[in-house]
Amino acid sequence: MIKIVRNKKLARPIPIATLGDLHRFIDRCDLTVGRKAEIRSAIKRMDELVGHGGLDLAADPVKIFAALEKFSPAMAGISAGSFANLKSRLRAAFKLASPHLKSTRSIRLDGEWLSLHKQLPMREQRQLSRFLRFCYAAGWEPDEISDAHMERFAAHLREEAMVAYWKNTVRDTIRAWNRAAAQREQLALQNLTPPAPKRKSYWLDVSSLPESLQKDIDAFLAHLKKPTVFAGQSRQLLKPTTVNQYRNAIVTLLSALAGAGEDVASITTLASVVTARKLETALIFLYERFNQRVTSGMVITAARMRKIAIWAELPEQSIREIDELIRRLDAAAPRKRGLTAKNKALLDRLDDARFRDLVYTLPLILMKKARQQANPVWAASLARAAVAIELLLTCSMRRANLISLELERNIRKIGNGKDAHWIIEFEEQDVKNGERLRYQLPAESAELLADYLRHWRSALCDVASSWLFPAPDGNCMDARHLAEDVKRKAEQELGVPVTPHQFRHVSVELYLRNNPDKLSIASSHLGHRDTNTTRMYYARSKQREASRLYQERLGLDRSHAADRARSRLRRKPGPNTGFDAEDIL
Repeated sequence: MIKIVRNKKLARPIPIATLGDLHRFIDRCDLTVGRKAEIRSAIKRMDELVGHGGLDLAADPVKIFAALEKFSPAMAGISAGSFANLKSRLRAAFKLASPHLKSTRSIRLDGEWLSLHKQLPMREQRQLSRFLRFCYAAGWEPDEISDAHMERFAAHLREEAMVAYWKNTVRDTIRAWNRAAAQREQLALQNLTPPAPKRKSYWLDVSSLPESLQKDIDAFLAHLKKPTVFAGQSRQLLKPTTVNQYRNAIVTLLSALAGAGEDVASITTLASVVTARKLETALIFLYERFNQRVTSGMVITAARMRKIAIWAELPEQSIREIDELIRRLDAAAPRKRGLTAKNKALLDRLDDARFRDLVYTLPLILMKKARQQANPVWAASLARAAVAIELLLTCSMRRANLISLELERNIRKIGNGKDAHWIIEFEEQDVKNGERLRYQLPAESAELLADYLRHWRSALCDVASSWLFPAPDGNCMDARHLAEDVKRKAEQELGVPVTPHQFRHVSVELYLRNNPDKLSIASSHLGHRDTNTTRMYYARSKQREASRLYQERLGLDRSHAADRARSRLRRKPGPNTGFDAEDIL
């Protein structure tokens, strides 16, 4: 609640508890008529976005700006400039109600601060711009900036500038400042203390393990890659990704043992790692680290350690002890499977027609921005994201398959002229579950792809490359970099980050929304062997879709009933009984 307010036209302070109070307060401020109208309109527009349209939200600037961060300009239905003006006018309203320092945006650097700004690389210039202006306005010098000054800047962001995610801004500012200090030693800048991580890392460096243990790990992983015909139950040939998961499970176990106080340097063989006692010690450490929760990952790790125990030929008694430990873990693990809470929240957004429309048109929006972008590399980046999202929506492929697309190998053009079409095809060995996949791109998707290949892909690398998404050196782009690029560009337009895998969920939900009885088609499109996999991990409960279709049918029948009632009354006029056809409604 904002408690004060002093203004030339106000005789006494007025408590401001809600947006309605703030809206009325602005009308009484000593402002021009036009300025009042702008600010009051911004308050009402913001309330329509994050509230109920009744101006009854609490006048809490931190919560309100945090809620606004979830909206993109497109989600708000206005241009980027208008959205920036909306937030600027809201800040002005709150500052009138609770006076604060003036914005640093209008401050022009001079002297040593201007010199420092000019010497910084472009990236640091952008990330430090706000901090440099704040320091200049405060009268500080570059060589005296310390953690105390950063604390004052953090307080300014939180309490005066009302930045929703001020902690992120502080963290990014400290990192940029320290990079500048390291790159420009002649500037004599002090390093700032980086914020403490949420949790201390416990992960071990594999190279620090005893040499004999490293050889044992390599031998086991080689066995998984190519088991002998005499390997018994362990003969199953595993994919490289699964083998790597085993490697990570082993390192996780060893790291947890080190975190629990075990002397890992004394462990020389895998057989001594996977005993029931050591396995339990490691799992207790992980249990405490995960806030006393047994996770499904812990159950999987224990099951994989059992396989190692069999490979290491541990006694039957040891295997039974591990089995008992797995049984207890499995009983305590969460039983509910299916969509994660984050994915459910994302799919719930699709109930908003405006959000759905933005998702459908997102590739076209990004491609349009690419054509308008003057910088050729940035333009190519936008075009790349547009094509990636288009393929994710139309083909619903996994991230690993998306990044592996290579011209003439698994994505190619067939035919010429009007009969030409693009085909994407993955062989069994290239797909996670071994199911062969083949897609024919719709005409609009093919046109988007062709545009990207003609005008944009060459700007992404300096050498000839067959990869659809090449890195600057011509090799395949790193999957994590592409995923992050897609997520950030989706957030800019949709107001919420969407990863490549989440686009897979979104595409299925968009189809099932109007076809709730076509789960088998969605499952085949995804390449799932079992329809239950689609039902459990991709499909929301279809009760709401079924109810929507039911209500639409009811409304249609009601409309027909009313038409028939009016028709009967027109055919059979009689004495005025006071009854009207509208009464049946």
